Amino acid sequence: MEADRIKKIVGFFLARKKAAAVFACAVFVAVLGGTVALTVTLFGGGRAPGGELNSQSTVETTGYEEIIGLMNGYISQYQQQKLLTVNAGASSIELSAARAGAPVDYDGLREYLASIGEDPNLVADYRTVASAMNIPEPVLNTEYISQSLGKLQQILDPGGDGWYEIRRFSVVVHRGREHLSFDKTAAAEAVARAFTSGDYSDITLEVSKTKASDPDWDKLYDDFCYEPVNARYSVDDGGNTVVIESTNGQGIDIEAIKESYRTGDWSEKAFMGFVIKPEISTENIDTDFFLDVLGEKTTVYDTSETSRAHNIELAAASINGSIVLPGYRFSFNNTVGERTEERGYQDALIYINDGIEPGLGGGICQVSSTLYNATLEAELKQHMRECHQFTVFYVDLGMDATVAWGNIDYIFENNTDYPIKIEATAKNGKLTMKVLGTADYETKDVTFRYKIVEVLPAHTITTVNEALAPGTKDVKTTGRAGYVVETYKTVVKDGEKFAEEWVATSIYDPLDSVVIEGPPLETTAVVTVTTKQTTTTPPPPPPETTTKKPETSAALPTETTQPPATADTGTAGGASGSEPPPA
Repeated sequence: MEADRIKKIVGFFLARKKAAAVFACAVFVAVLGGTVALTVTLFGGGRAPGGELNSQSTVETTGYEEIIGLMNGYISQYQQQKLLTVNAGASSIELSAARAGAPVDYDGLREYLASIGEDPNLVADYRTVASAMNIPEPVLNTEYISQSLGKLQQILDPGGDGWYEIRRFSVVVHRGREHLSFDKTAAAEAVARAFTSGDYSDITLEVSKTKASDPDWDKLYDDFCYEPVNARYSVDDGGNTVVIESTNGQGIDIEAIKESYRTGDWSEKAFMGFVIKPEISTENIDTDFFLDVLGEKTTVYDTSETSRAHNIELAAASINGSIVLPGYRFSFNNTVGERTEERGYQDALIYINDGIEPGLGGGICQVSSTLYNATLEAELKQHMRECHQFTVFYVDLGMDATVAWGNIDYIFENNTDYPIKIEATAKNGKLTMKVLGTADYETKDVTFRYKIVEVLPAHTITTVNEALAPGTKDVKTTGRAGYVVETYKTVVKDGEKFAEEWVATSIYDPLDSVVIEGPPLETTAVVTVTTKQTTTTPPPPPPETTTKKPETSAALPTETTQPPATADTGTAGGASGSEPPPA
């Protein structure tokens, strides 16, 4: 009977099993309605085949699992020995039937058991128990097959695409080799058929050849080459203009490399790079940026007036070499600094309190005015400019710019696309201001003219001093007329003449003559008389320096609106005078 056979199988198995624990076994066989039930009671609990866990303290279980576990070990050992060899070209790989989940060859398994001294009949017993437990047949492990074929592809392909390695200043290019490959999908299907059918004959795959790809030339260029960085000016946290140093670039002749790769038969070859110099280097930044003279003005001063000449030369030295970046403003006062004795400035004549008196730093208004003329010619944007209170001698009417520490400043902006540099020299009675930069034109001519809108007559103030000899006269100040002046600019650039442009309106107060006379010859009494009379005919516009009072000076308007023209006109350039030059 079937139950007796199963009992015999279980008994045989349990007799062979070596366990550390002591157990008792009782076999109960019953046939109910043609159904065989076999249970084995074990100490420690169990489960009946196909049944639920027993709730008794001593539970029943089958010995089926033990039989299956034993035979699965034998089957695994047997399947591990069954190998399927797959060939591709000169390469091959072996796939294990065990790892592949291949169907079991039970006849071969019987022979294997006999070879290791086991009962071959265990195969039949195992299959009976496996059938009773509804254990399914193994399923092919397609992932293992795919991974194995992937390894075969790696072993097969001795070639590779062209590649490169970057060294310090060269590139080593490696030539690619021909690729070998096979149809991985078709190979996987062939392997699956062999395992399923139990045919472990070698499988030989068809191999195809593919030309190796060239190195990625664009990536090689990007990885090796980089652009040089020009030296440039910047502003540090303290507001100082500093130079950011240039760096060299690196390049390589990629077309020469490609041609050598195409025509050569080398396996690897080194190619040298080359240095790319920046257009503007740290060493040459001044000459590279400041090749063009955008504006220039020269005025003269009397070197015999040593204090005034000293102040002019000291202020010019403070400005010389100043660099103004695009969009930044230049402040005369911030650049020159306060005019003090500690900084070397001396007393010289200046306009103050409606007259001429010695003052610390006299003469520097000639420096600011000369700079103003140069920046106007350079067509830089003017932000703050005021004319003097009285006319000056060293520039034309309307072309001066007064300054006073803590009160009046002269400010312009670099509205070009490049840095500008101010070159200021004062030597041997000549003060020259140059605005150096990068011109966007071939030729340029800038001219200025002024219109006298109104003449403001001066007066003569006469004081009689009986202490002087009768009939004598002492002229303390030579008067001059005041003016309302409009300044205009005309630009011709690369042969194109632009419309005349209004620059500024300047208002100069009249300077009264101051005369001290002795008593008349016929008088004996001590009498002091002061008279004031109008000068009927104002002298021509005399040039002379002055410090303009803010409340009476004409500041540069922010809008460029042209006021109405008048008949009195003059052309800028060549003004001169014989008066002492206060500033």
